[in-house]
Amino acid sequence: MLPSMLLPMFAMVALTFLVMIFSLGVRFHAVKTHQMKVGHFKVLELSKAPPLVAKTTRHLANLFEFPVLFYVACLTCRIMQLEKQMLIGLAWAYVLFRLIHASIHITTNAVMYRMTAFLLSNATLIVIWAMIAMQAV
Repeated sequence: MLPSMLLPMFAMVALTFLVMIFSLGVRFHAVKTHQMKVGHFKVLELSKAPPLVAKTTRHLANLFEFPVLFYVACLTCRIMQLEKQMLIGLAWAYVLFRLIHASIHITTNAVMYRMTAFLLSNATLIVIWAMIAMQAV
């Protein structure tokens, strides 16, 4: 069985791949339906892209920003042998908030709800890092 702290990390990786696959599908569809030309992807100007292409592209990029700190936190917990239930629960909460954030961003893009999910995910990440820091001192 996989160590517990790795499971939420793998779930974030799965979310990233799902968004990537969806983003590629959206791009192919935009070209196939003549909403965009293939050459448009040489230098992708999101302001000129169809909304769904812009949202999925932006969200995929977003998954390589703050979540990097989550991956490092999970690995740090493994290295420091800090796989406590509280940290594992917080890691899963982070994944849930990021899933909600992705769902909102790619669908309705309701900014206030999206921002709430984003803030909750980052607050969770801060708590995870604070708990790691307390154990390191």
